[in-house]
Amino acid sequence: MKIDFGAIYGRQPKASILDTEQRRIAQADPAFREALRRRVRNPERFAAFMAGKPFYTAPERPCARCGGHRKRARDHTCYDCILERNRSDWEMMQAGIRPPAKRSLDGHRDLLARQKRERAGESISRTWATADPPGTLTVTRHPTGRTECHFPDAHHEPDLAKLDGRHVHRLCVVLPELREALEWAGWW
Repeated sequence: MKIDFGAIYGRQPKASILDTEQRRIAQADPAFREALRRRVRNPERFAAFMAGKPFYTAPERPCARCGGHRKRARDHTCYDCILERNRSDWEMMQAGIRPPAKRSLDGHRDLLARQKRERAGESISRTWATADPPGTLTVTRHPTGRTECHFPDAHHEPDLAKLDGRHVHRLCVVLPELREALEWAGWW
């Protein structure tokens, strides 16, 4: 017999993100716990989740970024990377201080509007003729601030800001037109 947990609890057991509400329901209802357990692939993750532990160890799946084996029980992301990324926020929360917002509501709405304009294809492009190597250098500015570049050798860089600064400097030395293009794009 299939049980409709949505009708009983207002939610189905889902394994993508495990939260405290699911833990509360699973501790009270063995059928819900079993349905949730079947959806969670890793038994260590489910055991850590039910015990209220923040992480579990998964030696068979090391993190691609840091090589760590600790995973969050909530969403099986790398626990060490989360701690490192949010270290200042964690320290503030442990001291009882609310971390500051990264951007205001108006700033967030502005970013969403600029992303929507970029998806709609809004951008400004300019092309420079290059002598060595012969060809054209095309730089495109997007509403989100992304600077896209098509080099004369057919190399395409979707966002120059993601390159190391020293690499961009070397490119400007090799291709003087790039410096002019970056001045046009507002980099200098």
